[in-house]
Formats: sequence, C-alpha cells, structure tokens
Amino acid sequence: MHPRSPLPELLAQLNEDRASLLAAVAQVPAGLLHERPSSERWSVAEVVEHLSIVEPRVVKLMKGLVATAPPLSPSAVPTEPLRVSRRLIMDRSRLIVAPPPLQPQPGIGAEAGLAKLDASRAELLTTLERAYDLDLGAVSHAHPVLGLLNGFQWISFQGGHEARHTAQIVEVASALMERDERIPPLS
Repeated sequence: MHPRSPLPELLAQLNEDRASLLAAVAQVPAGLLHERPSSERWSVAEVVEHLSIVEPRVVKLMKGLVATAPPLSPSAVPTEPLRVSRRLIMDRSRLIVAPPPLQPQPGIGAEAGLAKLDASRAELLTTLERAYDLDLGAVSHAHPVLGLLNGFQWISFQGGHEARHTAQIVEVASALMERDERIPPLS
C-alpha cells in the first residue's frame, strides 16, 4: 500500500456511514418498515431499496475508474480534493428527486434491500482493495447533481449519500412513530 494513500481514511468514513444506516434501520419497528409517512415520501424499505440500486452503480463506476487510474508515485500526495462536501450532500432542505431508474419499486422488502446492500458493499471493498497504490484523484466521472467527481470523491459521495438517506430514515421513522402515538389504543 502506498504510504500516503487516502483510502484508509475514506473507507473508515464509508464504514461509519454504513454502520449508522444499519443502526437507523434497526431502530424502526418491523411493522413500520414498509409504511409511508405520506403519499409523497418513501418508506424506510423504499429508502433502503433506493440505496441498493445506487451502490451497485457506484461499484460499476469505481471498477472503471480503478482500471484506468495511474499509480501514485512514491512521493505523491494527492492534490485534488478527496471528499465531496458532506454539508452539501446532507442538506435535506434541498430536495433531490431520484430519476426513474433509481426509484424504488413496490414490493421490495427492507431485508432484500439490505442483503443487496451487503453484497454491493463487499464488491465495492474488493474493488477498492486494488486501488491503494492508485491515484484515484487523476480519474473522474460526472455526477448528475454534483458535477465532475474524481475517484476519491466518488468514494466520499457513496458514504455521504448513505448518510443523507440515514437522516431520511430517521425522519420517516419519527413521523411514523409520532403518528402512531396519536392513534388511541384499541379497547
């Protein structure tokens, strides 16, 4: 491994973001996972499915970037920014509508989505294991909202995207539980 590779730091953040996502989903009662808080908002299961659609696309993209990235020279310090702005990604006041191919489909369960996420994360980590000596800052691909991102920024985006949707899961779960507390118990 290159002594100045930024990958360990980026992967640590990616792992933290995944752990937060899994913890947020685990906090949602099973009976509420597939319930929408309103007709225009996704259920927790739909959010998980959206993530399970996006990450494999990022994996495919990263495979291409890893395949074309030049090696880091022994004295190189990556000069391109290594992260995308988490503040920008996490700004939930800015509505970003996923295009139709990234929209969840009815009937996919939270468990199936989590299993797909687990498989795509394993594939992403395997891909990135081959990148420790590569300059992912020298290769890039455009993101439809954020613009041109280099390989390091794509890794950062993946974690930030999960963190954004973890916040969404917390919001959805809170709205559902608040609504359920107002329903009087059956007697």
